[in-house]
Amino acid sequence: MSRPVTMALCALALGSGQLAVGAQPNPSEFVGKAIGEDEVRATFDAQPLLQAFDFSFLSSDHHLQRVSVIPDPQRNKVRIRYSDKNRDDAFKWSASFVQLDDPRIVRGSISREARSKGFRVHDLPRPRGNFVFALVGFSLSYTVGDHHIDKIGIYEKAGELTVVMNDKNNDDPFYYTINYAYLPGDLVQLTDRVSGRARGQDFEETSLGIPVLSGFLFDYSSKDHQLRRMAVEPRNGSVQVAYHDKNSDDKFSWSVDVTILKDTATPTKLSTSTIAPIGPHATTIRGARRRSFTRAGN
Repeated sequence: MSRPVTMALCALALGSGQLAVGAQPNPSEFVGKAIGEDEVRATFDAQPLLQAFDFSFLSSDHHLQRVSVIPDPQRNKVRIRYSDKNRDDAFKWSASFVQLDDPRIVRGSISREARSKGFRVHDLPRPRGNFVFALVGFSLSYTVGDHHIDKIGIYEKAGELTVVMNDKNNDDPFYYTINYAYLPGDLVQLTDRVSGRARGQDFEETSLGIPVLSGFLFDYSSKDHQLRRMAVEPRNGSVQVAYHDKNSDDKFSWSVDVTILKDTATPTKLSTSTIAPIGPHATTIRGARRRSFTRAGN
């Protein structure tokens, strides 16, 4: 494992269930380069919530065996994995978190194996009342070998969690860990789902505010492919995604669920998106965009 190149790009301080700006908060966003896996120090003073991730192999594309971003507040670490079965390919990555401090937050984690069909559905112990699902971190890995990727994602609806990882045959078992939190509804401005179809990368507008991820889903339109880059970046009123092999020319559909947190303090300044142009084939398929949102408590 290489020594990570870590950089604080932005930071958020929290207290009493509200987002605060100022003080001297700990870094909440990191970037790095590694071979196979990485681990960086990260001091968490409150509950981390996953805001964005970006994984990209540095040379060509590869089969996928595992992908993960897991914050570990007890050990003050963030663990990153992105590799095929050999675990010898260099990659770059970024991940950002929002820390939220409120004793009413309900934390959870589930680890299972999906043995067939390329997906698995669970009923989570959702708390009673007005609570909103948010991702904390995730790990997805094929149980045997590595494979092309067709469809990959995690999403929740009314306490039902769906985890997907498959190639075109939908027959390879995989293991997963999903860390999540249910947030009190009075900390949430609204939930928003944006989606589209594209080649290589895409973007869609979403509501202004401080976003955290509640789910995502990528699906190639035809068969399966090797993977070079997979990214979800909700920033500054938009969601940007990337999902492609080395050519960036294969059509895919996507959806991202974001939870927009209430901000009763000074407006938070987030860094500009780290998603960069990825090649001449990257295009958006116009007319394919869809968006829906729900006010917290509705």
